[in-house]
Formats: sequence, structure tokens, C-alpha cells
Amino acid sequence: MAKNLADELDSMKISGPPSLFEMPTEMVYKIAGKVDPFSRLTVRKVCRNLRNVIDDTDPGFKKVEVDLGGYAGSHRLCLTSSICSYIYYSPNSNNPGCTVERNSQRKSIEKTQLNAILDDLAVIVKNPKLRLDNFVIVSSCGNSKEFVEWLREITQSGSLLHTKRIRVIDCPGDLLGVLSHCKPGFLEAIEFYCFNSGKIDEITNLEQWKRAKSINIDSR
Repeated sequence: MAKNLADELDSMKISGPPSLFEMPTEMVYKIAGKVDPFSRLTVRKVCRNLRNVIDDTDPGFKKVEVDLGGYAGSHRLCLTSSICSYIYYSPNSNNPGCTVERNSQRKSIEKTQLNAILDDLAVIVKNPKLRLDNFVIVSSCGNSKEFVEWLREITQSGSLLHTKRIRVIDCPGDLLGVLSHCKPGFLEAIEFYCFNSGKIDEITNLEQWKRAKSINIDSR
């Protein structure tokens, strides 16, 4: 394989600088690995080939926090690699859809707040090489069922969510269902801060619960 790669690179020197589509797949993977995690989310939109490579590369995030609790009227997605970066999803006042903001850059789109944040989150969660240290959910009663259904569809189409710790804050009972979509054995710590613990009995028999090393349930 190394000899074939060298031969391809030599031929490119003769014919001129290669386009991205002409580069060997191995080289495209190397390039993708050098791109910072946030830029990958943009680069994958360029073409199908890049999207396939990016989606088969470790996303590079170690902590994901999704806040559906109405932070200052907005939903919020926090993605952490070496640093934490926030993406805000705010309702538009005069027209349908929402405004997405990151690093003071704003863009108005036709999706609802919930659909927009879940679509962006799906790009990361669907990646089979994602390995998180922390997955945090801050929810509200109005969005809990939709979130659990979304996560169920995501995990049915691929692998379970690989995270060492799951932390759910302000969750109604419905949101306890997210636990069944985490990878048992890989999941080490469970933290639930919920309105009531009425549905706790439904998850204590899950393999994720039994194999966790640390469990903290705070019922308010």
C-alpha cells in the first residue's frame, strides 16, 4: 500500500497539483485528521467524498452538552475538544425558523430551534468513532419526549452512544429513557437530576445501570 501511495504521489508531481478528488483516499484521511473538529463540521458540507471521510474520522469532541431548557430563550449546544465552543439556536421574532449563532456569526434558517440543534447533534452522535468522556443533557418537559425519540432513532440506525459519563439535568421522567441508548460497559458514571424518580424502577434492570461504576440520582 505504501508503494502504491508513493507511485500515485509521483505521478501527481508530473501532471501538476492534484485536486482533492484526485488525491489518494489515505491522504484525504490524513488531511481530515489535521482539520480542527469545528472546521470538519463545515468541510463535510463541501461534497459527498469529504463527508464520507469526515464521518469516518473521530470527531475529536470529548464533551457534548445539549441544553433544551430555554437558556435565555435559546437552545444551546456546547462542543468541547481542547476548548468549549457554544452554538445558540434562537427563535426568529418576525418569521418562522430560527437563528443559529457561533462566535458572533449568525445565520437565519427555516428549521425550528429543536430540529436545528438535533440535526447538528446528529452529525456528531451518528459518527461510529465518537468516544465521549461526558454527555450532558439539560431538558425541559416540553422537549423530553422528542429528544428520547430522536436518540432512539439515531441508535437504531447505528451503534449505541459511547460516553463514559451521562449527566441529565432538570429531566422529567421521560428523559430517563436515554440511558438505554448508551453503550453498556463503556458507560461508567450515571448522574440524573430529575423532577421525580417515579420511573427509576424502569431503568434499574438495564445492563447500563448494572455495569456502571458510579450512580447518582437526585430527585427534586
